[in-house]
Amino acid sequence: MTSIDEISVPALVVDLNILKNNANRMLSNVKALSDEFQGKIKFRAHVKTLKCTQVTRLQMGAGNSKWEGLTGRVVCSTLEEIRQCRVLVEEGLVTDLIYGVPPGPSKRQELEDLQKQFKLLGGARLHLLVDNPDQLWDGRDPELSSFFVKIDADDHRAGTTTTQKAFEQLISQPGLAGFYAHAGNSYSAKTPAEAEVHLLRELKAVQEASKATPNPQNLILSVGATPTAHVTGPSLSEETRKLIDTMQGEIEIHAGNFVCLDLQQVSTSLAPIDHIASTILSEVVSYYPERNEYLISSGVLALAREPAGSKFPGIAHIKGNDEWYVSRVSQEHGILSPLKEGARNSFRIGDKIELYPQHACITSSLFNKYYVVQDNLVVDEWIPWRGW
Repeated sequence: MTSIDEISVPALVVDLNILKNNANRMLSNVKALSDEFQGKIKFRAHVKTLKCTQVTRLQMGAGNSKWEGLTGRVVCSTLEEIRQCRVLVEEGLVTDLIYGVPPGPSKRQELEDLQKQFKLLGGARLHLLVDNPDQLWDGRDPELSSFFVKIDADDHRAGTTTTQKAFEQLISQPGLAGFYAHAGNSYSAKTPAEAEVHLLRELKAVQEASKATPNPQNLILSVGATPTAHVTGPSLSEETRKLIDTMQGEIEIHAGNFVCLDLQQVSTSLAPIDHIASTILSEVVSYYPERNEYLISSGVLALAREPAGSKFPGIAHIKGNDEWYVSRVSQEHGILSPLKEGARNSFRIGDKIELYPQHACITSSLFNKYYVVQDNLVVDEWIPWRGW
């Protein structure tokens, strides 16, 4: 097996043990909550973070009978993710999919083709996600093209609300499967209590939407983001538990980044830094004593340029070193600067460093291969899905 030190850089490295632990931790929390409410709660994996067949299997607990009845569902952000899930549908692992972006006209024909294919593959469903009635095209087969209505739970990214005319028009259409909310603003949370405020907001929004329909008991109410999904464990408040108990229909928790994590997630205080599963392997290539900075061989096309969280400034941070960070990047190189006065000059030209990304979903998309490691040895190479 190859040592991590022998890999050509920049490279994306994925720690298999951490991935497995992150997946099992989330599934265990949701399973415990589901058991408390007699199986009323399910889990839907968002596949957009690492976009990879092997990772999706881990997110869904493949091969472990403990999770039967809890998983089987995914949400995809691109048609390519849906296409790549076909093998998982054929295996019987995936039985229910949501295309998580309102469908534009250019996507409609292929969506219908995929829906027909999946129906023949054991009856798997591919739902649409809509927030405007014009997204449901004429001639749509409601038995095939069922849909969720995206609810804006005060995040103002996408979605409609119960006060909008679009909402009234959508719930009158045949094929309504449920309501879907995503607490994008929950990434600003800094404590479990703050994250739970966002979870409550999601739950109340989809419950309000369901009450506007004649048969709320037949609907799926899907809520989630990694921060709000993280608080579904034992610390969940009595207030939230009482709300769940009053909700009709089936409740879903959806999340994606949980399996990988990153500095943005650690900034919420809902996950420790050693739970981050992916790092970017880079190399120190020069030093500038006059300004006390190093040059590394990873730039914006390896690290991205995502906004920094308040807890972790800059572009990326070094695994195992809290004195230096990537302060800025150009296309193919970056700059290591000291985080504090008196930082030790501990690098030599040629040293390999592992970097924690701000946002793993974006950073991982810059690589066409993942090096899978255990105990610093490469045990596999995974090829992610690319394109739209």
